[in-house]
Amino acid sequence: MADKQKLTREQAENVLTLARERYESSCTADKDARDEALTDLKFRSGEQWPEDLKNEREEAGRPCLVIDKINEKVRQVIGDHRQNRQQIKVNPVDDDADTDTADVISGLIRNIEYISHSPSVYTTGLESAVSCGRGFWRIVTRYANDDDFDQEAYLERIANVFSVHWDGLCQDLFFRDARYIFVSQVIGREEYRQKYKDFEPVNFDADKDMSHIGRWIEGDAQRIAEYWLKVPDPDNSKVLYLVNHGKHPDTGEDVLEIEDKKPRDTSMIVKQREVRAEKIIFYKIDGKNILEGPHDWVSRKYYPIVPVWGEEINIEGERFTRGLVRLARDPQKMLNYFESMVTESISLAPKVPYILTATQLGKHKQYWDRANTTLPYLLYDGDSEANGPPQRQRPAMIPQAYERRSEMNAEHIKSATSIYNASLGAASNETSGKAILARQKEGDVGTFTFLDNLNWSIRHTGTILVDIIPRIYDTAQVRRIIGEDGEHKRIRIANAGSGHQEYTGDKGEGERIYDLSVGKYDVAVTAGPSFTTKRQEAAQAQMELVKAVPEIMQFIGDNMVRSMDWPNAEDAAERLKYYLHPAIQAKLAAEEDTEKGGQASPEVAHAMRTAVGGGLPAEDQQAAAQEQVDPATEVKLEQERVKLEKMKFEAEQAKYQMQEARHRLEAAGVKLEEEKVKLADGYAQAGIDPDQAEQELAPQEAAV
Repeated sequence: MADKQKLTREQAENVLTLARERYESSCTADKDARDEALTDLKFRSGEQWPEDLKNEREEAGRPCLVIDKINEKVRQVIGDHRQNRQQIKVNPVDDDADTDTADVISGLIRNIEYISHSPSVYTTGLESAVSCGRGFWRIVTRYANDDDFDQEAYLERIANVFSVHWDGLCQDLFFRDARYIFVSQVIGREEYRQKYKDFEPVNFDADKDMSHIGRWIEGDAQRIAEYWLKVPDPDNSKVLYLVNHGKHPDTGEDVLEIEDKKPRDTSMIVKQREVRAEKIIFYKIDGKNILEGPHDWVSRKYYPIVPVWGEEINIEGERFTRGLVRLARDPQKMLNYFESMVTESISLAPKVPYILTATQLGKHKQYWDRANTTLPYLLYDGDSEANGPPQRQRPAMIPQAYERRSEMNAEHIKSATSIYNASLGAASNETSGKAILARQKEGDVGTFTFLDNLNWSIRHTGTILVDIIPRIYDTAQVRRIIGEDGEHKRIRIANAGSGHQEYTGDKGEGERIYDLSVGKYDVAVTAGPSFTTKRQEAAQAQMELVKAVPEIMQFIGDNMVRSMDWPNAEDAAERLKYYLHPAIQAKLAAEEDTEKGGQASPEVAHAMRTAVGGGLPAEDQQAAAQEQVDPATEVKLEQERVKLEKMKFEAEQAKYQMQEARHRLEAAGVKLEEEKVKLADGYAQAGIDPDQAEQELAPQEAAV
């Protein structure tokens, strides 16, 4: 934030008057949607009965059960997100941008996500969107430590979705066309006095003329709001000119350049346009006082508030959003009602009576009075006039319509949420794995809107970070970046506006200074398993490959062990390098020497010659080791050696396949002989000489 600007009393009052009007307008415009969203959240928390009906039934002692089928659907969508993490990927756009700097910016963003615990930020926003159709998080900047002026960006979740109000005329999903945004909270008066010692909370008794700020007072608490708005920025407004500097001497084409200064020769102007710049500023207000600000936000284009939406419907220009709960509320209410009716019918059904005579009851009445509670058996006196022992009557039947309606409402909930039993892991009528996966995928597709909207919001977050990173890291400094594999690395930044520079590090190696202020970059989001999961899958695939072709271990063994998740895997991979094929060892050594800026050392060259000439006699190998061969030639020889090994491997594989084919042919021959023996036995049983079978059967076959 920029330093605070001084406002006159009149300017401050104008700011507050406009802020109160805008806050009132935003509350009014969004009231119906907010009421529905609040109902969704309460419904998900268990308030699933209409208040008047619930009071009536409870006063009458009738059950009001909640058989919740909603939360399992919400958890399914959140679980899909937790299993497939999103990653922000920065890409270069113009000629001044490059992929290395794009990777550095991506690493800085991953570091921001890391220190911000971004999974909890994104999950909170998504869960709110799934529950009630809207969720939010925010981007803040603050000093990284107390020892310098270096700033850091952070992501923060907004748990209370009703604390955010925005311009009712805004149509853009990410508030890019909004004139203002409020983020408010309600605090106690004592907390207010501790935080803002120069101000007093609004008091209706003392300030009779302040009744128009009623929304800023809630009982004994005071509303505090961040007030973000866009204002004109005269310092950065300009006029652009497309200037024709004449014909190119070689091509003869017009030389056109865009300039922000008007040329003296106005005939050179092809066209011009006025660029009216804006900036985003911030106040903190309580409805009556400006507690902080105005401050300039570091980005001139994007508000630091990022929304994530549920399903969106536009009706005659008015936008409605809803989550997974909205359409499932009615069938859930019906399910609760009919389950309560079944429970009530069972509980109110009369105890099933026994039919018996007074003589049979006799002296055992005290036991029969407890017949429906604790006694496992009953005694009775004999009665010759009775028709056998006491008989129990059939219990009252529960109406099947109640049970049927409960089943139907459960199905209605599935239809409303597009999540069926197979998506939740329940057994279904599918038998094959492909059919089960296909059914689960249908459920994922039905709720993919929420995850896709989350991806858009994360992408917008990346766009904001790409915009503010060069302004936050505006001094020469060393910053940490995080790679896709989670590896931490430190790089140098010096945003001088002159592009990248190279310098020699303390160990004599060449390093790069990154200038993040040069070039344009945009953002993409990838969603899928995290790097750890991919690494585990890669390790499993390599294990299967080694089982099929054990010889390949000497070519990929170190990489396979490195991708495994167990302690000291890195050390084990380094040690395994000594067991790699000699040609691979020589290649790795050559690459290591090349990375250090020099040619391959004599020892490496000797190792490569030894690896390539491993089949030569000892005296020839010694002579070859003494030869001085260009390292590039050695690398080429090593590559040829690798090709030869590959051809050898393919030949061995072909040989193995031929052996398999021969075995199959031999097995077929054995089976043919067995069939011949069975046929001979059949001829013998039929009284036909097997050796003469063809001659004896020929006339019969001809007749047929």
